[in-house]
Amino acid sequence: MIITGGASSGFLVYSYLLTDPNDAILIPSPYYTMIVHHISVFTENQSVRCSLLEQDTGKFYFSVEIFEREYNEALANGLRSRMIIFINLHNPLGDVYDEMMIQPVLEFAAKKQLHVVIDEIYSLSLFANEKLFESVLNFSIVDSERTHVLWSFSKDFTLSGAHVGI
Repeated sequence: MIITGGASSGFLVYSYLLTDPNDAILIPSPYYTMIVHHISVFTENQSVRCSLLEQDTGKFYFSVEIFEREYNEALANGLRSRMIIFINLHNPLGDVYDEMMIQPVLEFAAKKQLHVVIDEIYSLSLFANEKLFESVLNFSIVDSERTHVLWSFSKDFTLSGAHVGI
């Protein structure tokens, strides 16, 4: 367990600890912009946007295929991918990703020896009629050494000034 100055700082810490300068970090897009600020500006990593938008339908869809596609493209461009980062519940879309959606991503990451950092900062911020949230910590994790979870007090406990990340 690592205590940081907020969940955003957690992205920075994980980037410093788990990557080298110019490594690629795969991020589903759209995303909270401060993630890219922390991983690109401070650690000199390359953020690779993995678009959730399906052009044919105009809908956003989280799947392992978006990561596979961008991983292969980054590799073709000479970038070494080291990490996948995503937020569950998604910010800004608010989508809830369940085990059937996340597990294939964890399996792909394990196969490619990628770290996965999942920010669960909004885990308790659901309305009663929405899909239930389940932490990745409750899943059968393929590679527990490379699966990391971030959380913070600020969103779920409406403590916007309390920048403590876990």
